[in-house]
Amino acid sequence: MKLRNVIFKTKNVIIQEVRKSTDHNCKTCIIMGSGYSLSVDEKNNVTHKDPLFFPPSGNMYGDYTVLSLFYPFECEGLSVVAEELANYIDTNMYQYENIILHGHSKCGSCFIEATKYLKRKVTVVSVSAPLNRQGTPIANRKVFDDRLNWLEKIFFHKIFSDHNVDKDLCENSKFLTNLTMDNLQRHNYMIIVSVCKKFTLNPVELLLTWIDKYKNINGDGIIPRETQIPKEKPFVEISSTHAGSMKSSVRFVKDFL
Repeated sequence: MKLRNVIFKTKNVIIQEVRKSTDHNCKTCIIMGSGYSLSVDEKNNVTHKDPLFFPPSGNMYGDYTVLSLFYPFECEGLSVVAEELANYIDTNMYQYENIILHGHSKCGSCFIEATKYLKRKVTVVSVSAPLNRQGTPIANRKVFDDRLNWLEKIFFHKIFSDHNVDKDLCENSKFLTNLTMDNLQRHNYMIIVSVCKKFTLNPVELLLTWIDKYKNINGDGIIPRETQIPKEKPFVEISSTHAGSMKSSVRFVKDFL
């Protein structure tokens, strides 16, 4: 599998253009980040990827240019990615008047961190993101495995893989301890909290609903609800598992288009 149209790549972040607007006068660009990890070689052949990785199309937003952000498995951390992303936007995206960062899970946290470094105004839509030092127990794989029985471990490890960057999502990590919402004041933003409430027949979402209830996550199956709630900032709550919240939050992105 080859990752096509890679426009920016370091050892910490990969940005791919997944959709080009057919309107040559379009001044809006969306940078989407689902939190996926993948690594590529010098020719952009994928050498390692998350088990449930599906190439994003960007079509759900409409006729806009859409970029997708990925974390290489060797990524040093979210703070480094945030700074590199901000520098890329400030240096290379001057042709766009409206830049929207739609970040899911750790990408939401990373995009909020990027506002610390950005010189220009953007819009941040963060969904299902860990936003305080409580983090999520799932990020510490060795500890969380002790909560699972043998059958649960089989399913869980088939769906989720280990990432170096996940250390930033652990309880009391340096990244989450230092993450601040203060810089959002200079930008447009929306913070979306997801919780498991509605019934679903999707097998991945069923597993997350099970984990959420019986392994005491108390959120969307991956990130606890109270970890997603920002300090002294408004938020919107939706009924969705972690696996479905990116798609469910697209309607909020469209409010900024």
